[in-house]
Amino acid sequence: MIWDLESCKTNQVHCASKERITLLEFLEGYPILVAGGADGLLTMWATKRAPRLQYECLGRFINHVDRYFA
Repeated sequence: MIWDLESCKTNQVHCASKERITLLEFLEGYPILVAGGADGLLTMWATKRAPRLQYECLGRFINHVDRYFA
């Protein structure tokens, strides 16, 4: 869920990962939130400050490196 502190309500509900969320990071200087799950899935979201893309998924990526080095 994306919670907007200014309006005090949720804006969207998205599935970022099927496993527990292990990372939430705002990219400094960009209107992007990155969410990472224990399954290696990274999802990039546009934030409220992104013109015309508010709360849209920008992309999903699988991190396979952990599987090879575990």
